[in-house]
Amino acid sequence: MKQIRRALWAATRQQVEPEEASQMLEVIPPERRFLLYYRDAQLDRDLERYRLYTHEGLRFRAIALIECSIQAGRPLKPEQIPRTIRMLVPGENAVRMAVQRIYAAVYLKPMVKGRRRRIDAPAEGMPPYHCEKHGQDCSKSCERFQSWWKRVSRTLPTPTTGKLRGEIAHPEGSLRRRA
Repeated sequence: MKQIRRALWAATRQQVEPEEASQMLEVIPPERRFLLYYRDAQLDRDLERYRLYTHEGLRFRAIALIECSIQAGRPLKPEQIPRTIRMLVPGENAVRMAVQRIYAAVYLKPMVKGRRRRIDAPAEGMPPYHCEKHGQDCSKSCERFQSWWKRVSRTLPTPTTGKLRGEIAHPEGSLRRRA
């Protein structure tokens, strides 16, 4: 994430002469042309939205709720956001467009419309667990482990993920129909 931020920041800092600008438009991929007109504050805001989406695993609505709470003077942490938010949040569409724009600038291809499938890639984009005190041998009472688990558990599949309505998981690992 830091490398992306540095590369995008360096691209916005380069001064271009007016004669060069028309020639550069042919070289700059269309997915990155918005960087020519972006202000630093806009770029920082959109990179933070992208980080919350990819690294924290938050949905667009949750990111918009965090931004609204900050504007209202009651900032929320990502851990305080409920798993499902059943109300409309102003700015949700702007968050979606910003994340898609940054994704396209980084990977030079449009972002897939659907959210990642929890079955295919659980905890994708989450950093591996490591504690400064205990390494990877933490107990469940370690504060660092508990905060990491809260972030990761949001991305893990539920017991009913990928099953048809009426199917339940059998303890031996097979599926059976509910009677």
